[in-house]
Amino acid sequence: LIIVIDNGSSNQDLLSLKKLKIYGAKVIVIDHHPNNPANDEFIDVHVNPFLVGGNSDSTAGMICSEIANNMDSSLVTLPLLCALSGIADHSIGHKTDQYVKIANQIGFSKDYLKQISECLDFEVHHIGFLEGRKLVDDIFFGDIKKQKELVKIIYEDIKQQKNKYQKIIEHYNETEIVNNMIIAQIDLEKIKHRGYPSNGKIVGMLSLMIKEKHNLPVFTFGFGSDFITFRISNQLKYDVNKMIKILNEKIPYGNIDGGGHAKAGTIRFIPTVKNKILDLLNEYLIK
Repeated sequence: LIIVIDNGSSNQDLLSLKKLKIYGAKVIVIDHHPNNPANDEFIDVHVNPFLVGGNSDSTAGMICSEIANNMDSSLVTLPLLCALSGIADHSIGHKTDQYVKIANQIGFSKDYLKQISECLDFEVHHIGFLEGRKLVDDIFFGDIKKQKELVKIIYEDIKQQKNKYQKIIEHYNETEIVNNMIIAQIDLEKIKHRGYPSNGKIVGMLSLMIKEKHNLPVFTFGFGSDFITFRISNQLKYDVNKMIKILNEKIPYGNIDGGGHAKAGTIRFIPTVKNKILDLLNEYLIK
């Protein structure tokens, strides 16, 4: 039995699912990304809010925690994990609010949960595929005393690194106001090294910075030689997955793929079509 979490529903997962079935595996997918109907032929149990008219606001972490709660309702950390998942995945809505309210009653503030989520992101970035389960488990409410000590020292380091990048982002981003929205972009290859924060985190920081300065929705993207990463205000009509389809129609020779959520995702392509994709993206935004 293989359980695939926060993944498995999209077209990019189809080949992996087909290979698993060749080896006779039973497959459970618990995901909250838009689903590709062709995947269901190779999934034994598919849990996804999109299958029942929902959306990505119910995160994979929330769904997993609720399944675990049905198995053992005595686990006090489950509502904390739901709240943490909602905050870490930037889920906006009453579901996250409800879980955060429960977390507050247990003694965990929203700000502290944000700190925990950033510490986990930081540690996973550095640990990669190395074994770091004990450390991550303690940050995940394994040992509350150790958790507080770890969060205190890790978050202090995170703040220092983010402050450095905040100055870089402020200096090198480009913005313009078009159609009553702000388009903010940054060339990640010119400002980024291999350390923390990640490309997605930098684009998120830029998006937040622009939102705090202006009372307009923001279309934010950061690009490199073979990718563009997006963060898009919910008020805007744009959808990363629909943009991929449009770009593939316009540039069928660009090997364009990627995806994610409608308002937060990444497009990948071969480097030689980067400038054409950026031109088409600007046309798409200003039309």
